[in-house]
Amino acid sequence: MNDSRITVLMTTRNGAKFIGAQLASIAAQISPPAMLMVSDDGSTDATHEIIGRFRKRARFPLHLTEGPGKGAAQNFLHLLGQAPDGPVALADQDDVWWPAKLARAGGMLAPYSDRPALYTARRVVTDAQLRPLYCSPPLRRRPDFANAIVQNIAPGNTIVLNRAAARLARAASAEVGASPPFHDWWLYQLISGVGGAVVTDRAPVIYYRQHGGNLFGAGHGLPERLRRLKILADGTYGGWIRDQARALCASSHRLTPDAAGIVQSIADAPPGRALPFGRFNLYRQHPAEQFAMRCAARLGRL
Repeated sequence: MNDSRITVLMTTRNGAKFIGAQLASIAAQISPPAMLMVSDDGSTDATHEIIGRFRKRARFPLHLTEGPGKGAAQNFLHLLGQAPDGPVALADQDDVWWPAKLARAGGMLAPYSDRPALYTARRVVTDAQLRPLYCSPPLRRRPDFANAIVQNIAPGNTIVLNRAAARLARAASAEVGASPPFHDWWLYQLISGVGGAVVTDRAPVIYYRQHGGNLFGAGHGLPERLRRLKILADGTYGGWIRDQARALCASSHRLTPDAAGIVQSIADAPPGRALPFGRFNLYRQHPAEQFAMRCAARLGRL
């Protein structure tokens, strides 16, 4: 087996309705994966049967395991801990990958063989029938830990980690006590926090299917803006930031001194006291979101 090929990590739970299309898109990659590892979190539908039929005709090994039953984030960390040494790609059960996804990621990560690197890309958001709705926007500002601590720009269904990043994530996942709310956000924070590379592909590489059952959907337009304002105003967003920081604290010895200091300051901030956004020049990608975050901090909502 070529150890430069990418192992795909997929978590599942009652995914029978859409998983067949996702498995077919992984099989159709122009650069096939080294292996597909699936961790199922207690499916009661035909998910296991569909995976079993696919395994018989797949051109690569498929390993199916039972998840810890503690939610999607913990399930992905569980998979990271079991993955073989080498690069890994994260996959959701209900998307469809474009044929060049793994090849593009591998090519763009190749220059970073000597340091941890995370690849992420844009997505074409679709309805349940894969009819395109819109493409996710390109980044306005560079990815950095000062952005990662308050915003995730690396959706899990686009993430590919090079060998060094996968090793780092595997070691750090073993240190985490309470799982972070969002595994993909944690990976963006971890890789940027150690001074690794975050490689952003301006081209879309997947169809991101919206079907009403998404754990955390794409959102768009006025309803999404209102939802974001609500979680900002009611303290949900601030709670996520604190919980993500607390999960990172377990691996603070791996972070740069500046990143470790930011994480500890946020993790130690008591509820009801504003988080130190201004002191560390933390930023979100969109100016309107940056303004809203600063206003919420001044009002004691973060």
